[in-house]
Amino acid sequence: MTNIKQPIISAENLCLTYSSEAGNVEVLKNLALYVKEGESIAIIGPSGSGKSSILMLLAGLEEISSGSLRLLSKDVSKFSEDAFALFRKDNIGIIFQNFHLIPTMTALENVAIPLELQGHKDATPQAADWLKKVGLEQRGTHYPAQLSGGEQQRVAIARALAANAKLILADEPTGNLDENTGHEIAELLFSLNKQENRTLILITHDLLLAQNADRILKLENGVLLSQDKI
Repeated sequence: MTNIKQPIISAENLCLTYSSEAGNVEVLKNLALYVKEGESIAIIGPSGSGKSSILMLLAGLEEISSGSLRLLSKDVSKFSEDAFALFRKDNIGIIFQNFHLIPTMTALENVAIPLELQGHKDATPQAADWLKKVGLEQRGTHYPAQLSGGEQQRVAIARALAANAKLILADEPTGNLDENTGHEIAELLFSLNKQENRTLILITHDLLLAQNADRILKLENGVLLSQDKI
């Protein structure tokens, strides 16, 4: 029999609903998403459409209202908060729009955190290797406040990739950067996606950035639709 490879992400009828005094607000409606290992997906849509909410659900940082979600063949929709945290530690790297670096730690220490959480005894040299990959080998002893926005984002990318996460979730990774720096970050992110065979889910409002992805999906009225490239 042929061994059919399971998608790294399989979401079916995924819903996210918030309760408010005015009634329930449906953010995501019966969302379906299937992503292969090593694929890059860009999700676009207007501000407030719920793009970041998709990433929060995939990362286990937001509770699913209904539907099913399988990541790496695991039914994470049934995970407890603690179980998802353990799963996330070993399998998911997150690149936040606002970097979320720890200000009291150096660039090297920030990148080493996920490796240390996984119990790697060589966390520091591994982190140094990743800083070199993102072109920051000379900035390891600097604190976030001593780094430019582009440099901080490179540190965030190195941290997300350092612990060998199979799934990378990036929320507007160039949103706070100037055009030139944003272009450099995009090239870095997509080149590492291919070189490391990491699955990349990218949330962006930048259509030019989205063009780099294997597929573009547009979120409209809580539903993901396929979008042709320009």
